[in-house]
Amino acid sequence: MHHEDLFPGNNDMNAVPLAKTVVVLGARIHDDGTLSPALVRRLQRLVLVWQRNRGGPGAIGTIVLSGGRPKGYPGEMAEAEVMAEWLVAAGVPGQMMVLEDASRTTRENALYSLMWARRCGVRKIHVLTDWAHLPRAMLVFLIIGRGSGIRVRGVAAPLSWSLSSLRAIGRECVAIAADAIRAWRVSRP
Repeated sequence: MHHEDLFPGNNDMNAVPLAKTVVVLGARIHDDGTLSPALVRRLQRLVLVWQRNRGGPGAIGTIVLSGGRPKGYPGEMAEAEVMAEWLVAAGVPGQMMVLEDASRTTRENALYSLMWARRCGVRKIHVLTDWAHLPRAMLVFLIIGRGSGIRVRGVAAPLSWSLSSLRAIGRECVAIAADAIRAWRVSRP
């Protein structure tokens, strides 16, 4: 495992090596169906990457939208479905999207997305999530994907500095150790 796998040092759009497959991790959807600011930032980042690289050597071929219905979520649609609707409205072609709508945790995001990648012969994926969530997500993807031959890189959506962002950073600091231990227990794809 390389340091840059866990903590990509440069999030400049032109400096991030893009894969043909990008996995976008879901985030909270409010009870009224509106997307959380974190999820909007992730989707906006994806649209920007897609627009800037369309037709070029770093063009995205497949977008895996990873997110199910979290415990207690009253909505009828999974996070992946809501993300797909938002992206289509933003102009991203629906045929580029694969909906992974069973996961409810970062560990399940990793397991199900890596299972899909292995089944489809995908050898490299980029995981797109929030800046604060990226270290934990990358650690979980690398642990669960160990030995799969699938290269995993991270792309961070920008973080807006606010009280809720500081809470998110604190939550991630606590969750990283617990998720690392739990990820070792997950069967590999």
